[in-house]
Order: sequence, then C-alpha cells, then structure tokens
Amino acid sequence: HNSMKCCPGINVDGFMKSFAKVLRRACYGSPSNFWAPIMLPILALLPSSQHQLQFLNSLSNGKIAAVGTADTIAIVSAAAECSMYLLICTNKSDERKVEDEDVYKDSAQDISQTFLDSLSFYLSVSEGSTALFAAKEHLASVLSRGLFKLNNLSIDRNRCLFLEVRDWFWDKGIITALNATEDFELSGSRKITKLVRWMTSEKSRKEVDRVVLDDAMSFESTLRSFFWQSMLPVCQDSPSLEVLLLLQSIFYFTGIQHVFDSQHETKMISSTSCEAFCREVIIPLLSKPATSSKGKTWVTTMFNLFFFILNEIKDNINIGSIWEYYIDEVSSGSDLHTLFLGVSVLTSEWEELIESLHCHAFDQLATTVANDTEDRIQNPNDTNQIQDTESSFLRLCVGLDSSKKLMLVSSNVIQPWKDLTISSAYDYGYQGVCQRH
Repeated sequence: HNSMKCCPGINVDGFMKSFAKVLRRACYGSPSNFWAPIMLPILALLPSSQHQLQFLNSLSNGKIAAVGTADTIAIVSAAAECSMYLLICTNKSDERKVEDEDVYKDSAQDISQTFLDSLSFYLSVSEGSTALFAAKEHLASVLSRGLFKLNNLSIDRNRCLFLEVRDWFWDKGIITALNATEDFELSGSRKITKLVRWMTSEKSRKEVDRVVLDDAMSFESTLRSFFWQSMLPVCQDSPSLEVLLLLQSIFYFTGIQHVFDSQHETKMISSTSCEAFCREVIIPLLSKPATSSKGKTWVTTMFNLFFFILNEIKDNINIGSIWEYYIDEVSSGSDLHTLFLGVSVLTSEWEELIESLHCHAFDQLATTVANDTEDRIQNPNDTNQIQDTESSFLRLCVGLDSSKKLMLVSSNVIQPWKDLTISSAYDYGYQGVCQRH
C-alpha cells in the first residue's frame, strides 16, 4: 500500500514529503508550463487517498510562490484538472480501502473548493497582455470541460465523490464564485459567457446520456439562480453589451422555460414569467428615446434577445400582445431608428415570428410614418428632409427588403399606400409640367 504500482519499492511517504515541498514552492521557479501538465498523471499513480489529497493541496498552494502570472495560471489549471479527477473518478471497492473512502468523503468539499478557487481565479485575473492569452484560454477550456463533466454525471455513479457535495456545489459553491466576479459588467461577463458558450457547444455537439433526478441540482439551476439573484438588477438598469451577451448565452444553454418558472420569487418584477420580463425589463430598455445612442450592436443584441424569448413562448396570443405592448410604447415617444433596427433583425433572423406579430398597433404606426413622409414630399417648404430610416422602415413593412418578401403590415394597409403613391406621383409630375410651361 505504501509503494507506487508503477515503481515498486519506492517509499511513497518519503517521496511525498519531498515532492510536496517542491510543489508548494512552485518547483523553485521552474517555468510551470513545463511541469504543470504532468501533474495529473502523477496524481493518478499515487496509491492512497491521503497521498493524493496531500499532493493536491501542495500543488494548489504553489500558485502563491509562482514567479509570474503565466506560471500562476498554469498551476491553477493543473490544480483544476487534478481536483476534477478526484471528484469524478469512480473507484472500485477492491482498489481502495474503506478508510480511504472515509478520508475522501470528509475532504469532498475541500476538493471541490480547489476547483472553485480555480474558477474564481479565472474570473478575477486581469485580461492583461496577449502574451497570456494562450494560458488563459487553456484554463477556460479546463474549467469548461470540468463543469460539463460534472453537470452530466449520472446518478448511478454511486462511488463518484462529487455526488457527496453535488447540491452544495451547484447551489452555493458556484454561485459564490460567480457573484465574486470582478468587473462583472465588462470582463467578468465576457469570461462567464465564454464558459457557458463552450458548454452550450458541447451540449449540442454530443448526445449526452444524462440520467438525473427531476429535482437534482445542476449548472442549469445554478444559472437560473444567478439570473434572478444577480443579473436581473443589472438588466433593469442599463446593462452593458457584455451583460446582454451573457444573458443571451444563459437563455440558450438553460432554456427559457427553465429560467422562467413558478419556483422563484422576486419583488423586482410582477411575476417570474417571461411575459413579465419582456414587459417590465426588455421593452422599457428598448423604448427609451435615447436607446439608439447605445449603438447598433447593443440594440440588435437586445432585439435578438427579445425575439428569442418571444419565439420560445409558443403562444401566438401572448406573443402578439407583448409585441403590441412594445409598439404602443414606441408610438408614445421612442425614436424610429431603434424600431427600424428591430424590424431589420426580425426580417433577417426571425422570419418565422412575423406572422405572429401582425397587429393593429403596428399598422397604425406604419401608416403614421407613411403619412408623415408623404406630407414632407408634398410640402416644398418643409425643411425636414426625408430620412433613410423612414424609407427603409417602410420598405421592410411591405416586404421589399425581406428575403421571403413577408409583409409586416396587414394587406388592408397596402392599398391606401398604393393609391397615395400613384396620386403623389401624378401630382408631382403635373406640377413639373406646369412649372416648365
């Protein structure tokens, strides 16, 4: 029991006493990228739980002695890999003594905390120079793979250590790390988004055989809690583009119906339904007169988020009422440019929604824009020039700039526009003839 299987005769206690000291001192300044990648194979060869735990603690503490950020990142990555191995490996009863199992169970939360410390480090480390990019990308990859594996462990792995701390890990551990993110609205959100997007990509790429209890904690439940506790207050104010992209990635990964359910209580909006979120958070942000000043990318990202939610509602009546509520808000003072950007997103990326969004309020608004435009054409003394936004908006309304030529306005709106256009063209031509004679 006290010798390594691969190297019979080695005194593991003596080996670990010296090796643990070397790890705590980060190999005395040797570049970590040379030795950190082989830490996991060495850990796997140690014969007892006590030796493995001693190894992990010494390795994790070595980041304090690292000589630079790149070395620190490499050590943190190795510690995350090693802690993940101890959490998810399934050990047969004939390979490990009962007392070793007890040691592991008592240390389950400490091992999990090592992984969470690696996550916290990643979320707090400055973006720095491009020289550190590869090291940070590797750490992000290690953390993403680890979270993905933990999230898809089957409940029948009854000798997997992670199941001892699963609920604590997802309900408290991860949430604490996410809430401690530095510069959340900018770099912090970008880093969390990267992790969630990687997991979303893996989730769609792999057919995961996930057998979990209905009430089991998971990364989905963590993100749901994080949304209600931490992200909703930020979204109600004036969220950055990075926060919007994170929100979008959370909705994609978790699913709208899982985020907006009846299990949560909040005093920030009237209910936890996606309809309330649209009416009380999304639409007020889109309806502010200065919304377009935030930039095209921010506005189009917000509309993509809005249409994604509408598309997931699956109820045409609710979808139509929410859209009509937004149009009513726009009619009362929002700038037309914001709506034009939204309609552009709708016709280019969410054409399947168009039929559900036909409403009287939009017909009225489009008619108002058309009449105002016509009045300026007819009035030569009007100093306001016809804006590109107005003409482009009207073209989208009648489907001229849509790939499938789908109209946003009802057919009974189109005929008066045709009549008005023909009449205007005739009058304009007649006036020109009179002026020449």
